Amino acid sequence: MLDETNVPLSKARVALMKAVRITLKSGMALIGVHAPEKM
Repeated sequence: MLDETNVPLSKARVALMKAVRITLKSGMALIGVHAPEKM
């Protein structure tokens, strides 16, 4: 996921992963399911 030769792309990927995590956590909370902190 991280590429030292393309830092902007790596930062964008990390931002996307954070957004997906927040979205999944919010969606699961809406239906009453709690996600584990670690897998």
